[in-house]
Amino acid sequence: MKKVLLFVFVFLLLPVIHSYSQIGITAYRYSKIGINTNQNNRIFGEFRILTNNQIDETEEFDFSILYNIRRQDRSIIYLGLGLSICPFREYDNINGIQVPIGFQIFPLKDIGNLSLLTEIAPSTDGESVSIKQLWGLRYNF
Repeated sequence: MKKVLLFVFVFLLLPVIHSYSQIGITAYRYSKIGINTNQNNRIFGEFRILTNNQIDETEEFDFSILYNIRRQDRSIIYLGLGLSICPFREYDNINGIQVPIGFQIFPLKDIGNLSLLTEIAPSTDGESVSIKQLWGLRYNF
């Protein structure tokens, strides 16, 4: 468990150092909340948590490093690599590896920090493959 927490700390710290601590918050469908580093950088990171009513063994954390493939004034297309863990589970804390592919648009010109996004993330736990689909609202400070 200590190794997982150390990995999480290092994983989140590196993108923040390069992004000068500018962050964004995302509210996803299916009770997920995300905190991301500066998406204006070519490479940025995101931490997500499944916000169930209680903390138990099904609590899921996602960590992703994302790469902006194409950025225009009002849209971003990104691709990344992520790790999903269940830190409170007594067995096998690693839930799977995922490859998020997302599209983000900035629909309101007056509020340029607000965006809508959708993402598909093929995921594997080594035995099976699944596809996660998320959509949500993101605001960057």
